[in-house]
Amino acid sequence: MWSPRSGRLSFGALGAVVLTVALILLGTILSPGDARAQDELIVTNFNGNSVTVYPRTASGNVTPIRTLTGVATGLNAPLGVAEDLVHGELFVANNFGLSVTVYPVTADGNVAPLRTLTGFAFGPVQVLVDVVHDELYVLGVSVLQVFPRTASGQPTPLRTLMGAFTGLAGASSMALDLVNDELVIVNSASNAVTVFARTASGNTAPLRTIQGVLTSLNFAKGLTLDLVNDEIFVTNQTSFTVTVYDRTQSGNLPPKRTLQGAATGLNFPIGLALDLVHDEIVVANFQGSVNVYPRASSGNQPPLRTIAGFATGLASPEFLALSTSAPLLAAVLPLSRSHQVGTFLTVFATIINAGPGPVQQCLIAPPANAPAGLGPFVFQITNPRTNVAVGRPDTPANIAAGGQQTFAFGFTPIAVIPETSLTMNFLCENTVPAQGIPGVNDLTLVTDSQPVPDTIALVATVSGDGVVRIPSATGRQVFVIGTANVGSTGTITVSADTDGQALPITVTVCETNAAGNCLTAPAASTTVQYMAGTTRSFAFFAAANGSIPFSPGVNRVFARLRDPGGTTRGSTSAAVCTAPNAGC
Repeated sequence: MWSPRSGRLSFGALGAVVLTVALILLGTILSPGDARAQDELIVTNFNGNSVTVYPRTASGNVTPIRTLTGVATGLNAPLGVAEDLVHGELFVANNFGLSVTVYPVTADGNVAPLRTLTGFAFGPVQVLVDVVHDELYVLGVSVLQVFPRTASGQPTPLRTLMGAFTGLAGASSMALDLVNDELVIVNSASNAVTVFARTASGNTAPLRTIQGVLTSLNFAKGLTLDLVNDEIFVTNQTSFTVTVYDRTQSGNLPPKRTLQGAATGLNFPIGLALDLVHDEIVVANFQGSVNVYPRASSGNQPPLRTIAGFATGLASPEFLALSTSAPLLAAVLPLSRSHQVGTFLTVFATIINAGPGPVQQCLIAPPANAPAGLGPFVFQITNPRTNVAVGRPDTPANIAAGGQQTFAFGFTPIAVIPETSLTMNFLCENTVPAQGIPGVNDLTLVTDSQPVPDTIALVATVSGDGVVRIPSATGRQVFVIGTANVGSTGTITVSADTDGQALPITVTVCETNAAGNCLTAPAASTTVQYMAGTTRSFAFFAAANGSIPFSPGVNRVFARLRDPGGTTRGSTSAAVCTAPNAGC
């Protein structure tokens, strides 16, 4: 099995198969009408004690689609804002309220927080959520404190960054770089960008600092990172500019480019957000507007669009959060793991970026409602040709437009977990997670206190693309699965179903020999004594008695391997359709 320590993975064929499954889904599952697609821009309004939300493409004097405001919200001079799309939460830093309030991400109106962090000795100016390490960053003008993501009340920080050596002076915004394991903070009082190790604490000096007359930093307030193009964007409130630097730049060097001039509409710019998918940057102007520019803008470039006017509800807008739909697609293999408590289990995955632009900091996270006992989680980038893990564990990846990245992820369960379906989160920075699809990217997991059978199953179809293409509405087609029992010996019954989807199809199965011939006549199921450390193959015969459209995200046939008690000890799936339906 794979472990972060050894950096090795077993079942090398899985990487290619999981990528094939994901590619088949490309363009057939997600659509512009996907209910998960948010494409939203979130703005904090300092003088309005509100958070307003707009469609990403909003322009002009538009009414917000949601407004979080009112006494019950606890908003008090809100500044920083962060969106956690894994857990569906919105975090707001309240500068005068000395608090951080947390809401459902779709909160609207006079809604009370889910929880509140209080007791700060400083006015919070910015917040940041790290879903990989399950941490919450809270920034003050001269201090950074880090808490557990779910902290509430008056918690003790996990670590604090503070002191003369840190260079924190009028700190106003920050960005987390999980790819390079760094934290970047902009300081308005010292006109400096300071870069630290992600886990820096105490009175620690920065790894590097951008500072000096040549940098053109001028009451620097907002910050965002572009890890695809290796750039840092900074808003300068006094000079009405956006300056851009190389990510690794240090010292007193000029910016790579500067957005500046009357045509830009910049007016005390503060908040910044990056939309790599659509190649745009978004700037909040304290004087009451939000401007959107091409990402690579420089000089006196007018905005592509502007949100401004009485109807917008903007009232001294400060900081921004953005969610966009790439869209992302994801697939996992194997589809199930059956494991003993205390042992590490591995799953392979592929994330595809089907959007028009690149995405950054792509990662895998457990579901928000993960069962108790799931234990420590880890993910790691893999080489798609060898399935060998590369880089550091828990390090996200950048994915080009139309590109893909393979991963391995795993758990070490600490308690017995009854059979459950885990809808994993596959997401990138500022993107909505990939849609959960049974038989494609959900994981069936069961753990036991004793050794149990754990059969890894791979499907192969005649067309070689993971689709059972039946030649007609009354035709027949075969598909096969290869399996390996990496668990203990046990009795296993093999069968097929359509996961509750009413499809006009009957599937029978037989075990096959090395030549691919049935050992017994095909039947609704077949039962074997599956020895530990051995392999077996099975053939399935799909007979249609009606038309089945090509819809691989919906119409699928599942091969299940179950023990005598009906617990799943292995599974895989393939799309199914009948000709002459389009795509089949």
